[in-house]
Amino acid sequence: MNTKNLIIIITVVILAFLGYSYLPTIFEQSEKQILEEIIELDVSRIGQEIQTGNAKLVDVRTAEELKEDGYAAGSVHFDLSRLQVGELPSFSKNVKVYVYCKGGVRAGVAEEILEEAGFSDVINIGGFVDWEAAGGEVVR
Repeated sequence: MNTKNLIIIITVVILAFLGYSYLPTIFEQSEKQILEEIIELDVSRIGQEIQTGNAKLVDVRTAEELKEDGYAAGSVHFDLSRLQVGELPSFSKNVKVYVYCKGGVRAGVAEEILEEAGFSDVINIGGFVDWEAAGGEVVR
C-alpha cells in the first residue's frame, strides 16, 4: 500500500469518526426544537381563533380519558377511533384544526387522517399535558 492510499484511508476514518461523534448533538438539537415548539404553544391565540370561528380544537382521546383528566376549554371531542374508521367531524374542511391527545402521538395520527380527508390546515399541538402546561384553560 502506498502513502497516498494510506492517507486517504486515514482521512476517511477520521471523517467518519467525527461525523459519528456529532450525531448525538444533531438528535439533541431536534429534541430541543420539539420541546421549544411545545413550550411556545400559544393557547390564548388558539382560544381567540376558536372564539372567532376561525379554528377548531379537537380532542382525539377516549371518553374515559376526558372524564379522568378533563379537557381543554372550547375543544370538541372526536375520538381517534372514529377517524380511523372513516368518520369525519361535521365542520368545514377549510377551518384551521388544532388536534391534541394525551401525549401527542395519537394527535399525529389524527392530523394525517384529517389531511388525507381534505382538511386544509391541521396542526398537532401535542398532548393535553402540553395544553395545560402552556396555561390553557381546562374543564374538569
